[in-house]
Amino acid sequence: MNRKKEIILIISIIVLSIFLAFLPKMCSSKNTSEEETINIDNQIKITIKGELKIDSLELELPKGVSYGYIISKIELYLNDYSIVNTNFNLRYYENTTIEIESSDNQNDKTDDNIGKININKASFNELIGLYGIGEKRANKIIEYRMNKQIDSFDELKKIIGVSNEIIEAIKKCAFL
Repeated sequence: MNRKKEIILIISIIVLSIFLAFLPKMCSSKNTSEEETINIDNQIKITIKGELKIDSLELELPKGVSYGYIISKIELYLNDYSIVNTNFNLRYYENTTIEIESSDNQNDKTDDNIGKININKASFNELIGLYGIGEKRANKIIEYRMNKQIDSFDELKKIIGVSNEIIEAIKKCAFL
């Protein structure tokens, strides 16, 4: 009789051990599918069309993604004459199509301006590449341009608060 109890106890321990060995796998597969559902529900499709090096581009990104993040992801696909919105903090919460426009101002192509940056159309990254303009000054320029075009370098000087020396350096690399 003792032998029967020992066998039943050993079998119970084996069954319990097997059950406990597979329990984490059963729980983790359940959690993974729940996480996948959550991730799928938080994704949106952003379609980029217009002045790109390819016909169009489709991205799957998390809800609430910023315009600046999207532009940083597609920078390699932009043409030299692509114009992007300057509101980099704009956020997207649903499927959207973004149209990238081209420069329609042909005055930008004068001989004096070839290879220079147009301050009124430059991206954030282009602006911070100019001597004397960091992130704060680039943001000031972008905010100002939302309401009004910059008409002169004196006006630019007042907007960003720089010296004549910095304005002269900017004039060599940029135009209005």
